[in-house]
Amino acid sequence: MSATRNATVNTSAKPTAPDLSWRGVYKAGGICLLVAGLAIVAVAFLSIVIGPPPSGTEAYLQALAGHAVMAGINFGLFALADVMLLLGAIALYLSLRQVDKNAMLVATALLALFVVMDLAITEVNSLTLVAITAHYGAAATEAARSTSIAAADYALATLPIGTFLSYFVSSVGLLIVSIVMLRGVFSRPTALAGIFASVAGILGGFYPILPPLAILLTPSLIAFGLWSLLAGLRLYQLGRLPSG
Repeated sequence: MSATRNATVNTSAKPTAPDLSWRGVYKAGGICLLVAGLAIVAVAFLSIVIGPPPSGTEAYLQALAGHAVMAGINFGLFALADVMLLLGAIALYLSLRQVDKNAMLVATALLALFVVMDLAITEVNSLTLVAITAHYGAAATEAARSTSIAAADYALATLPIGTFLSYFVSSVGLLIVSIVMLRGVFSRPTALAGIFASVAGILGGFYPILPPLAILLTPSLIAFGLWSLLAGLRLYQLGRLPSG
């Protein structure tokens, strides 16, 4: 009985209830967030296995060469999660706009901006580093290795900036959504997981300035993955409700 009651939206008693004419978008967005959540949790644990990157370009390439396949999967899953989050953000906007339309417009714009920046800067440079690592490993001469190191220098120089922007922008957007969730049809644990992920992500994003803050990045990813799974499940439930 409790599961049925939790999945029911009383549109007559709750003026902030979502518009069920968007059930198809809710269901699709829910599936996308479920996929994103699984991808992010996998990324978090792969990051632990791969370990923190060493300082120095050549040392980074050597370390990456030892985990080239896992690193490629890791960055690929990040890109998949980004794409899935885009439709998920639209579904979240439609399900929460009755609660606070202006806040959700800002949050959705920030999440969309994050997806564009993360794909264009962080993920492109990360996947480029995987390709450079393969060239570095196959280099037969010192000159060829030097060329690979020089190419990796630029990508590594942009990664801290890209990571900061990605974490900061996405975390602010997620924080807004999670606060609005407290007044919507999403569970309190979902909102709290998002708030924790947001705060940890905002602080952890400043790791280029204060390196010890990098310890917050993995907990932020795990909490974000949990939030995606919980939010995705709730959206999917909304997508299956009858229109009447």
